[in-house]
Amino acid sequence: MGSWPLRILALAIGTVLLVACSAEPSGVAPRAPGGPGAAPPGEAAQDRPAPQAQPERKLTYSADVELRAKDPWAVAEQAKRIPADLGGDLLTMAQSGEGDSRSARLSMRVPADKFDEALARLRKLDAEVTSSSVDTKDVTDQFVDLKARLASKQREEQQYLTLLSQARTVDDTLKVTQALAKVRTEIEQLQGQLNSLTGRIDYSRIAVEITNVADITTASAWQPARTAAEALVALVSLLKFVGDLAIWLILVGWVPALLAWAAIRLCDLYRRRAARMSPPSPPVPPASASTDPGTVV
Repeated sequence: MGSWPLRILALAIGTVLLVACSAEPSGVAPRAPGGPGAAPPGEAAQDRPAPQAQPERKLTYSADVELRAKDPWAVAEQAKRIPADLGGDLLTMAQSGEGDSRSARLSMRVPADKFDEALARLRKLDAEVTSSSVDTKDVTDQFVDLKARLASKQREEQQYLTLLSQARTVDDTLKVTQALAKVRTEIEQLQGQLNSLTGRIDYSRIAVEITNVADITTASAWQPARTAAEALVALVSLLKFVGDLAIWLILVGWVPALLAWAAIRLCDLYRRRAARMSPPSPPVPPASASTDPGTVV
């Protein structure tokens, strides 16, 4: 009988130790599943706002490249194949001049992911790169704004279509139809702007100008033949001016000459008439001889 109290005491001590070992350390709050401070299951998705994904950056690329070559036309023929090889388009191509004054200009567009490759191929042409500039613009905000405005107008269109189906009178039908036509016009305008911007994003533009190597040396060297030609052109222009002036004087110059002669004649007649009508001036008496006071007459 005396052993029962000891057994009960030992059982109580073991229970206390077991509870103490399995309990959380003091000062630490119990944690819910999912990490520190995690909300209970089923509440996180309701209380926390879903993180918004950042829009993909929309960039447009353009470049201006100036080349110098011995034969600009031949280099232009090589350059125009670059956009076709990369899946782009040749927009314009112009060749001008002759001899040592030839030049060419090209405008092309290539896929945006092929932009760097196109510039690299232009630098590998049989020509010297004199200048190259690349312009990059971030049009993300403009792209997002256009898409948002377009989506808003499309929702407005659906609302008008619903109203149109519920219209009961001719007047209501006409009003809804007019509003619907206005909204559809705005949708087409926004869609056109979005398509244009998307085209600039998807395709990059490159402008290429090719000049002749001889242009620099030719401009600074003395060229007697060119000077003689310019002098001959100036002489012809001078002779043309003198001939035109003589024709004008022959055909039209007599009119001011006649007017001047008539004016001179009228002035002369006026002076003569004024002289006849004025009274003659009285004769001036001869001056009397002065007498010397010391002379006796």
